[in-house]
Amino acid sequence: MPKLRVLNLRMSLGKGVDWRVLHLWPEGYEAQFPWPELEDLTVPFPSPEDQIYSHLPISMRRLSLRCSPHYCFHLWEAERLYHLRFPILYASEMLEIFAKINAPYLDYLQLEYRADAAEDDLLKCLVQKFPRLTFLVIHRFQSVRASNVTVDDIALRLSEFRHLITLRAHLDFCANDKVMKTLRETAAILVDKLALQDMVNGDGKWRLTQRGTRRSLHSSFDLRIQRPRTVALHAPLFK
Repeated sequence: MPKLRVLNLRMSLGKGVDWRVLHLWPEGYEAQFPWPELEDLTVPFPSPEDQIYSHLPISMRRLSLRCSPHYCFHLWEAERLYHLRFPILYASEMLEIFAKINAPYLDYLQLEYRADAAEDDLLKCLVQKFPRLTFLVIHRFQSVRASNVTVDDIALRLSEFRHLITLRAHLDFCANDKVMKTLRETAAILVDKLALQDMVNGDGKWRLTQRGTRRSLHSSFDLRIQRPRTVALHAPLFK
């Protein structure tokens, strides 16, 4: 299929199944890239050992590296999904993948990872590698390896995306009785930092609004930011 432009893989991974079955380009395999016009790729449970990322064409416009289903369902519904594996990557492992990719025209990116000491390096890599991003989706989860990265740190790094129009973020910083207050504060910080970048670029301003926000069963909330006019807080988790 040399004319293939969209490859969307949404496969779950059962327990006992070798993770390597999801590798699109096994290590040591030698061949020409089979889809030279590929523009849109979705890979479930990406692996830094998969050599596909070194061979992606410069034509890439959309890339999704995520769990299938999202990792949050493993946390919330472990009993129902007991038969599935969720080998989510740490930020350092995700960094290994993005370091291999050459896709300067990418305008949509979705990624899902667990925080560790390389998180800021990962975000810095995204800014450098994909300067034309207009749509960014981040599913971030805490871990025992997490560093002291704050919402401010993440917001400042994301503000370096000069062309960003829409940001959707699940940052997993807090889930308690004050979660709504925390969510609003997180949104306000992101808006403030992104607005500073807008002032530099002369592109306008962001403003914060609340639309259809409610507390979900698992106290998980998401943040959707749209430039130049709206920041919307909503639940449940976006797809």
